[in-house]
Amino acid sequence: MPNLISQNFYRLLKNSLPGFSLFIFIFFSILPLGLSPFKISSSIAIIPIFYWSIYRPDLFPIYFVFIAGLLYDLITGGPLGQWALIFILLRVIMETQRKVLMGKKFNVEWLAFIIVVPLVFLIIFIIGLLIYEKLINFSDLIFQIIFTISIYPIIIIGMHKIRIFINE
Repeated sequence: MPNLISQNFYRLLKNSLPGFSLFIFIFFSILPLGLSPFKISSSIAIIPIFYWSIYRPDLFPIYFVFIAGLLYDLITGGPLGQWALIFILLRVIMETQRKVLMGKKFNVEWLAFIIVVPLVFLIIFIIGLLIYEKLINFSDLIFQIIFTISIYPIIIIGMHKIRIFINE
């Protein structure tokens, strides 16, 4: 019986890694990186949502993504529901594209990410315009898009290793 309990606990820990990775990226998103003159903020938190929504949506439920988005909103002091909405939209859209992207080469996946990131930032831009009634600094926005797209291949190496570990 103890062996069965430890096996179940081990499986639970493995299966919680996709969700844990989202919280790690949310944490890193709120750290001031000081890449002067630009400020990098929440852009990297969309990477695990993009990845796990394609490869293991069963371990990445929508309610979890919603809670993570609300938590992110509370931590950053932004409009409540902004990131929850963005995270859910990204999660749902990527799961609908799952069959298209599964089994494709990395270049196709990265191209999809390159298309998705500006759309996410367009939503951020529109929400910022509607709520604060002023424009977000466009150069910061462009830098965040470029930074997020550029760091994706590096982060995906780790995500891929986690996915292999989970599937063992």
